[in-house]
Amino acid sequence: MKGSELNEVIISEWLGDTGGGEQVLLAAAVCLPEAKIRAYAATENWYQTFDAGRFSTILGKNGGDSRVLRISAPVMPAIWRMSGIKAQRALILHHAFATSAASRNIDVAVSYVHTPARYLWDPELDPRGRGLAASIARPALKRVDKAAAQRIADIACNSEETRRRIQKHWGRDAQVIHPFVRTELFTPRNDGHPRASHLPAEYVLSYGRWISYKRFKESIDFAAAAECTLVICGGGPEEGELRRYANSMTQPGQVTFIKDPSTSELVEIVRGARALLFPGIEDFGIVPLEAQSAGVPVIARAAGGALETVIHEKTGFLIDSDDPSTWAVAIDRVDELDRNACRANALLFSEQRFVGELSEWLRNWGFNAQ
Repeated sequence: MKGSELNEVIISEWLGDTGGGEQVLLAAAVCLPEAKIRAYAATENWYQTFDAGRFSTILGKNGGDSRVLRISAPVMPAIWRMSGIKAQRALILHHAFATSAASRNIDVAVSYVHTPARYLWDPELDPRGRGLAASIARPALKRVDKAAAQRIADIACNSEETRRRIQKHWGRDAQVIHPFVRTELFTPRNDGHPRASHLPAEYVLSYGRWISYKRFKESIDFAAAAECTLVICGGGPEEGELRRYANSMTQPGQVTFIKDPSTSELVEIVRGARALLFPGIEDFGIVPLEAQSAGVPVIARAAGGALETVIHEKTGFLIDSDDPSTWAVAIDRVDELDRNACRANALLFSEQRFVGELSEWLRNWGFNAQ
């Protein structure tokens, strides 16, 4: 990779198996079909998704291990600067430190920003940034991160919430290009289709990665207050703690955990839910749109990206309170909402719309975007 200049390159943070950021990368690869892809690290699936001539990672095939990522996090900006990426044009997909790859070796670098690193700039939103080591490293990393942002020719981002953070933390403006939901995958339930036997007869749902800032414990509190059954899907480091919390706060059988469902299983679980509970504060948050795409109303905290994706009292309820009884009232009211309206709202966030807007932005900066 060092010493050879690329025409166009897509630069990405580490890649998991699923998630909104990963979907954005796949769409960007469609927009820029000739661009090479350089990720910080990736799970094994990505090496099958793209051929070796197009895709590579900075840390190599063993870099996707969670321990490697955790150890390398404090020096990530330095690793990006030493990556030696040379290109005429670079699209940088950023949520941690990928903009540090922008250097004099890249003629034009633009960035699509999911968020300035939350644990660096907004540790009140992400507990991963509250430890002693993070506190010690934060001032220097913030200076490096802000300086890197100044080397970017133009910035687009996923939401007005993220645009506000970019202005506050980096002193830069950005244009909003909302991400997309896979509307062809998350479709409404066919009444003639039998419900999966392992699911409760009626339930509300929370799903995603089981980490603290997603606030699954609050979903458990809200379901307990509403005396309804909750299904929690996903996986992550908080699994044990969440299971213990559910056992202590709810009646036996009131919370069902489904770990690491397949994509098809997840779609069926979403389709069957009365409502999605979404108490976390996300930069954008694709999960509420996946639910609405399947015709499922969303009860979300009135903050972050949910303000841009959930229409209060039409496709869900936006709650500005932590009081479980307030959320319980909303759960009781979800059957008043029109599931067709949920689907119609999600269709506004189609992949075709996203690819068109992203391609137009890239063409304005000289990229050979389709």
